[in-house]
Amino acid sequence: MEKGKFWTLTEQSHPGGESLSLWLLDEAKSMGGLPAGGRILDVGCGQGGSLGLLKDYGYQTEGIDLSPCSDQKEQGLIEGDFLTYPLEKDTYDAILMECTLCLLDETQAFRQIRRCLKMGGLLLISDIYQKEMGMPDYENFSFRKMSAKCCEQEWKSYLAYWIWNYGADDHPSCLCEKKEDWKKLGYYAGIYQYVN
Repeated sequence: MEKGKFWTLTEQSHPGGESLSLWLLDEAKSMGGLPAGGRILDVGCGQGGSLGLLKDYGYQTEGIDLSPCSDQKEQGLIEGDFLTYPLEKDTYDAILMECTLCLLDETQAFRQIRRCLKMGGLLLISDIYQKEMGMPDYENFSFRKMSAKCCEQEWKSYLAYWIWNYGADDHPSCLCEKKEDWKKLGYYAGIYQYVN
């Protein structure tokens, strides 16, 4: 399998795939934090798999990625760097980040998240974390943890799939620059509210 094709497979674009995306949405809805028909931005949307899911749930969606495929750009995806793109202020009811925050400078990312997210809006996130540090709470960035869970099985399945196809010495892009020991990392999913 070519590496590029790995990221186009819906279930392998991030650990947990669509089922973890659904958990984030259902959990946020059950808390009453996502208004019906609200606006959601998918940061690092890739091929747009989660955007289709969000649309099926009735949300207004936009996605931003450094390099979306050309047919996705024609459907309104933004090609650009989330950290510097001039997104409208106080616009989104929620921001979805699936295996994206680990690729960004955290301080810059949260500055942009706070800028374009409405007060009280939600950050729906799934990402890697250092096990010894525990799951992040993001209080220092003005976010309150509403719900979170460890996704160890999803992480192990993802890594096993990657190793099977590319070998243990070839790291996924989220780990390449960090040169992390996979065993020291975990995966989590959580809903955080912007509380200023």
